[in-house]
Amino acid sequence: MSNDPAPGTRAARPAQPLPLKVDVLVVGGGINGTAIAREAALRGLQVALIERHDLAVGASAWNSRMIHGGIRYLEHAEFRLVYESLHERERLLRTAPHLVKPYPLMIPFYRHNNRPAWLLNLGMTLYDLLSMGKSTPNRQILSLDKLRSEWPGITADGLVGGGVYYDTQVRWAERLCVENALAAKAAGATIHTHVSALRVLHSGGTVTGVLVRDEMTGQESEIRADVVINAAGANIDDIPGIGSGQPLIGGTKGTHVLVEPFEGAPKTAVHYEAVSDGRAVLVLPWNGKYLIGATDIFVEGDPALARTDAEEIDYLLEETNRLIPSAGLSRESVVFSYVGVRPLPRASKPGSSANVSRDHVIHDHAPQTAGLWSIIGGKLTTHRSLAEQTLAKILKYLHVRSRTRKSVTRVLPLPGGNTSDWAKFRAGYQAVSTFPSGHVDRLLDIYGTRVTVLEHLAALRPELRAEVTPGVLGAEIANAFEEEFARSISDVLLRRTMTGLTRADYGDHGGAVAEASAKLGYLSNEEAERQMQEYVAEARRLLPPGSETFARQ
Repeated sequence: MSNDPAPGTRAARPAQPLPLKVDVLVVGGGINGTAIAREAALRGLQVALIERHDLAVGASAWNSRMIHGGIRYLEHAEFRLVYESLHERERLLRTAPHLVKPYPLMIPFYRHNNRPAWLLNLGMTLYDLLSMGKSTPNRQILSLDKLRSEWPGITADGLVGGGVYYDTQVRWAERLCVENALAAKAAGATIHTHVSALRVLHSGGTVTGVLVRDEMTGQESEIRADVVINAAGANIDDIPGIGSGQPLIGGTKGTHVLVEPFEGAPKTAVHYEAVSDGRAVLVLPWNGKYLIGATDIFVEGDPALARTDAEEIDYLLEETNRLIPSAGLSRESVVFSYVGVRPLPRASKPGSSANVSRDHVIHDHAPQTAGLWSIIGGKLTTHRSLAEQTLAKILKYLHVRSRTRKSVTRVLPLPGGNTSDWAKFRAGYQAVSTFPSGHVDRLLDIYGTRVTVLEHLAALRPELRAEVTPGVLGAEIANAFEEEFARSISDVLLRRTMTGLTRADYGDHGGAVAEASAKLGYLSNEEAERQMQEYVAEARRLLPPGSETFARQ
């Protein structure tokens, strides 16, 4: 007879034990941190990653959900960054085909633009030249008649033509972080969410490790490490013991709003120049709705306290209404809004936030603290190349040769993209899936080839095939807790199943998932209730200023 307590009566499952000693300790579970952990583990190093909240809780999730070359960076002559980004974009199309998809964007040419049509055309041409060998189509210049025919909703006042260029979209940027963490784990790394870095430890000018605390249990311990990578995003200056003296980060906040389809809504993304200030604004089809963004405003203080201002929402809606007069968007149109703080390098006299480089810096704290590096800036697109560059510095510092092989991440698929023919795998799985038919495409879009993990869990426990709440299967909850480092209801709904970004009745579905998590034995009843309330509070932060409830789905 089993001595295990009945499901729903035991406390939350204990987290994976923290290691006593590693070669490399990564602080931060965003896209850069998880990519560095993956790269380091694949090179044969002993690696641990800690994250004080959950994977992808910051700017790695709260962005435009684009994997892009940065066509706007050409204006600042950042040709190397654009080249690197475009080629990393192409790699992600191959290594994560379930998450990253080709995505056309239309740029309208208006007489009132600060950037004339010939300059915009030149920019798109350079974009194509810098991405030679790509699989996406080249840019196309549109006649005025074709533009009016295919994008009838945009204003014709001053319109002289337009162009279409291609980038890519990652619908679920959160999953990109999760998959990098999964790949790191498969290569031998340990991943620890809800574990804070209390202080970087050093002796005699050399880093020795980090004092950490498990935020779920309150237990404190030391992890000894030969190398510490501070990849805490906009919070890299906040970890005691970093000792950088001057702040490294000069972050800017970017707000996006999500609205329902509206009259005159474009069939593709539109990248246009705001009339009021000349900034780039994007109207992005996403998940059956439209993302509109983003602002770019310097922010000081704790990035976790950054919030969307009503003025930012008004700015985005007013500029969209100028572009598409029939849209009629107002604050009541907003389903939710979110803000992310970009961890940009601090500049002494940047003038405009647009002048601050979007390139990354791998900051070496030697000679003050050898073995400690901080990651400043970076883009969702270039996470893999940043990780490869970081490992070059680590390996040189450690004088590691025997355990090291060349980087394989340029061609190695992420766990959900582990197939040579994504279309063939997708069609094959659609024919044999044991899950309810209405879920199959959604599961493929989120988990890719890792749907086989869900199938395995359901084969062991057939009750996991059932729907817990619309958009969530029991197998997804099991997978989140057992395989994907989730430790809370918020983790499950906002960054694993993604249901929290597609459902408005957050109290109802949060309660259903909390109850199921307790019944399945992942949480005690008391913990499930507490975490459900925390999830509701976290989800409510997506509400636009002044809102009490989500807008109707």
